[in-house]
Amino acid sequence: MPLSPEELLIERTASEAVVKERLRAREGAPDEGSDAQVEDYEMLQARYQAPDAREEACHIRIGERPTLEEAATEALEGLIRLQVA
Repeated sequence: MPLSPEELLIERTASEAVVKERLRAREGAPDEGSDAQVEDYEMLQARYQAPDAREEACHIRIGERPTLEEAATEALEGLIRLQVA
């Protein structure tokens, strides 16, 4: 049976080193859409709860990808695999 979008979890993952590198690289950038800092990441990471078994069935995990296009392709492939309607 197809899933509805409300039942879907898409998670973008990256190593801690990559996340911190990206956050530091954009510090103070006036055209950046987010003002998140390393401290925000560390706080959120400490509170993170991995999906449970029920959520895992509707979970799309997107790993580190060098381009937006590759990440989007991976997300679309996950939607197809899960038969999201």
